[in-house]
Amino acid sequence: MPPRSTTRETAGEIGRFAAWLNIILCSLNGHELFPSFEPNRICLRCVSCQYETHGWTLNTVQRRQVPRAAVLVQHEALAAD
Repeated sequence: MPPRSTTRETAGEIGRFAAWLNIILCSLNGHELFPSFEPNRICLRCVSCQYETHGWTLNTVQRRQVPRAAVLVQHEALAAD
């Protein structure tokens, strides 16, 4: 005779099955995707289930610093024309 599962194990199995069923039903009806913002990432997450898109990673782009002397030379050259 196989050992009987405990109530906690049964509840865990039912919970996993319910989550799986929710994902399947949500997939059939269409996910309700809303943007989710993280420090270096943006993705879309479904409100009804745990579905999440791959998303986009954000890289901070630093502006190139132009030396002040170069700006002054360009300004003077334009003024002379």
